Amino acid sequence: MNQVTISNVDDHIVRGLKQIAWRRGVPFDESLRRLLSDAVEQGGGAASVRASTGGIPQALPNDTD
Repeated sequence: MNQVTISNVDDHIVRGLKQIAWRRGVPFDESLRRLLSDAVEQGGGAASVRASTGGIPQALPNDTD
């Protein structure tokens, strides 16, 4: 499996991602991996996540909460 290192992430974004993971009952690292994987599969990488959410990830793909 590939390793990704993310640095200089805004605390607000990290808190939001942790809340999403908690609501879904998924470990934080798995939740983040899914978000990034889906963004890359859509062809835009992490930039597509930022653009589609106004800069802050609001929900993971397929999140129904």
